[in-house]
Amino acid sequence: MNYYVDICVCSVKDMNQKYTELHKALYEMHSNKIGVSFPLLGDTMGRILRVHGNMESLVKLRNYYPYYLLMDISKTPKEVQHCIYKRRQPTMSQSKIRRLIKRGNMPVDKIAEYNKKMNERKTRLPYLEIRSASSGQLYRRFIKCCTSKKNDKGAFDCFGFSETRTVPIW
Repeated sequence: MNYYVDICVCSVKDMNQKYTELHKALYEMHSNKIGVSFPLLGDTMGRILRVHGNMESLVKLRNYYPYYLLMDISKTPKEVQHCIYKRRQPTMSQSKIRRLIKRGNMPVDKIAEYNKKMNERKTRLPYLEIRSASSGQLYRRFIKCCTSKKNDKGAFDCFGFSETRTVPIW
């Protein structure tokens, strides 16, 4: 992770759009060497999407991600911390509850009790709204950031996240 590109956006909607485009490019590239971070992550994703990788991977990304052509590739600073960006899923979604009811695994009379319990434990993590290319549906991808020691082992998924591999943060 010697290089990075910052993609600045104006709004949450822009972040969702740029991130979805980046995800499509990573998927088409079959890349597992490019990671993402969100330097202004807080209650929301912030307004900067930082793309990390080696020079070869970031240059290759230009062929797949047109918006990226406008960005400068910069060298990662020497003094950095490391972080793992992971996807976190809520324990149970409404669609999963419907499937459980349909299969007969959850009694209908327990739904209200379960919803009350789930609302108390609702995640407060920031998220991206991504439109599925296959179904066209919009879904939320909740993100958790964990500081960690540097780890170059492992791979990133086509969303730029990993359960083990770190990206530099500063």
